[in-house]
Amino acid sequence: MALDQQKVVRQLAELQRYEALSRQVENGLRSYRSALNTAWSAREITYFNKTIDALSKKQRQLADRLEELQEEISRAAEEIAAEEATAEEAAAQKGAVV
Repeated sequence: MALDQQKVVRQLAELQRYEALSRQVENGLRSYRSALNTAWSAREITYFNKTIDALSKKQRQLADRLEELQEEISRAAEEIAAEEATAEEAAAQKGAVV
């Protein structure tokens, strides 16, 4: 069964959209943190900052992992395509020899 390249491309695009969304969320959290710190100066802000920083870190880790998955899937798809091409070439050569 041949690898469905179009499906791979669609799935990679979907992962890329999720990665971009995760990075947008991280940027939004950082913007919110900045606005909050500008508007509010109390001791409690430290707790909000820690929570926002932790959430931002999780979003960044998620985006980084999604990026890694895209790279891994691309590499695997390229390897499979190369193997399929080699197998097709060998089959064609075998058929031509017979």
